[in-house]
Amino acid sequence: MISVRWWWVLGTVWLTVLGCAGAPAGPASSKMAWHQAGSGAFIENESQRMFNGVGRATGLKSRLLLRIAADNDARKALKTFLDHFADMLAEEYRQEEIDATSTLEGRTVSMADELAAAATATMDKAVIQSHWSDPQSGALYALCQVPLAAFTAAFAERPAPDSTMRAFIRDHAAALHSRMLTPMAVQAVAK
Repeated sequence: MISVRWWWVLGTVWLTVLGCAGAPAGPASSKMAWHQAGSGAFIENESQRMFNGVGRATGLKSRLLLRIAADNDARKALKTFLDHFADMLAEEYRQEEIDATSTLEGRTVSMADELAAAATATMDKAVIQSHWSDPQSGALYALCQVPLAAFTAAFAERPAPDSTMRAFIRDHAAALHSRMLTPMAVQAVAK
């Protein structure tokens, strides 16, 4: 006969498995179909600048593993987009430095390194916001988001940037974000 202790352990394990599996993914929670828009730069609530990473997983029988795979794919997509954003900011900084004065190449390299480190540090603040399950294909989509403010704060916390670099990021990050808005995001903001 199984003792009370074993029933308690078995019940705890069962509740843990049910808790980790979560509720079935329902319809998209936002007005815009984020799973169709894909990864990119977005404006949420008409004022908050966000970076989105959309991940997709399919072909796994376990809902838990499917969810983990979709979440990881979303984080990977967000990191790829943040790296691209950091590269574009570094290129703008390089162009502005070349146009203004002929400075040392080391400063531009330092800016690129600092931006790449800020993009990596920003991922600590990224959050999986939503899941959506395609009823036809069975694919599970995950949405990972991080605000632009988290990127600029991560850059400001870096020890190496001087006041010129910080001012450049403060002045140019939002403008670059606006230029990188995903077409569906531009339509959603225009409505």
